Amino acid sequence: MLYAFSAAEAIAALDAHTSELVRAFLDHDLSIDDVLVEVGAPSKVPTGMAVVDHIVAMPRPPAAVVVHSLNEAAAIEMCARLTALGTVDVKRIPFSLMLSLLA
Repeated sequence: MLYAFSAAEAIAALDAHTSELVRAFLDHDLSIDDVLVEVGAPSKVPTGMAVVDHIVAMPRPPAAVVVHSLNEAAAIEMCARLTALGTVDVKRIPFSLMLSLLA
């Protein structure tokens, strides 16, 4: 299992492990800077949405992506962009259920 704590780390991991990657778990807010942004204000750093945009542009995206963000509006948009690909199994799971999924 690989962990990434920024959009840049997540994109690098996706690029390095494409052939073996079956499922990606993706949150919108990947950095403490995202959490500290005022409500409604744009993020100061690339977020999970940048990772979604990268996945959409990949010639061979992951087979499945699970979106688990507490950011409701962003999670809906992330799922919509991934679903539009038509090749990725997209699931949205409430953040509170993630621990039981990973167990």
